Amino acid sequence: MSTTSQRGTPPITLDVLRKLVQDLPPAEISRLPVDKLPDNIPEDLVEEAPYYSRNALEGLIMEANAYHLSLRVRLQESIGDDAIVALDKSRHAGATANIRVFRNKLLELISLRQDIARGNGEPISYCSRPISSA
Repeated sequence: MSTTSQRGTPPITLDVLRKLVQDLPPAEISRLPVDKLPDNIPEDLVEEAPYYSRNALEGLIMEANAYHLSLRVRLQESIGDDAIVALDKSRHAGATANIRVFRNKLLELISLRQDIARGNGEPISYCSRPISSA
């Protein structure tokens, strides 16, 4: 994964991202530049991805979501709440992969908590990738 903007490199469109997800191995998917990804990735992208690539794609989506959220916070600090409200109204939201990934991660955490409470869970076995602090 790369967060360093590559000047002159165009953004990755949704159509291009769909093709990359189908063609690249998981390690390459993980290294796609999050600053070039769309900020609203449809939910069906993960569902249509090859099974072996879904974990890498979900991780990439979570990283892209964090990146876009950080941009939003900086924008809000720069131009104010009213401009953010106007920006939000200018976009229409649908089902996104961010929502699906977040929901799935929450369900994993709930399951982990229940297993640990019963005494038969190993926290590390549930982690699909290391958690990094931003």
